Amino acid sequence: MIVMKFGGTSVEDAKAINRAAQIVKGRLDQRPVVVVSAMARITDQLLETARAAGSGDRKSALKLSRALRERHYETAGELLGTALFTQFHGELGADFDELEELIRGIAAVGELTPRTTDQVASYGE
Repeated sequence: MIVMKFGGTSVEDAKAINRAAQIVKGRLDQRPVVVVSAMARITDQLLETARAAGSGDRKSALKLSRALRERHYETAGELLGTALFTQFHGELGADFDELEELIRGIAAVGELTPRTTDQVASYGE
């Protein structure tokens, strides 16, 4: 068994994810366990979103969240093709709906705690 971890620039876009998949494919004989963390700059963008919401700037926070959603949709679409992406779209959308609900809650309270910061950041993983 081999543990392989990919994150950041190694999964920043569809091309990089395909490269990582080829690396994993080349190690199938070693029964890889694959760990994948956030795409490049996603954690920073999530934290920026959380800070905007915590300061009460709901509009900016939701705009940032929507940009994250679009980036993930675009990448998933490139990787999966139309048919598979259509099946996956709802699942991915539900995750982003949850994130936006959390962002709205943070903005309504106008306070960002360490716990909610961690919760927002977890959406990158």
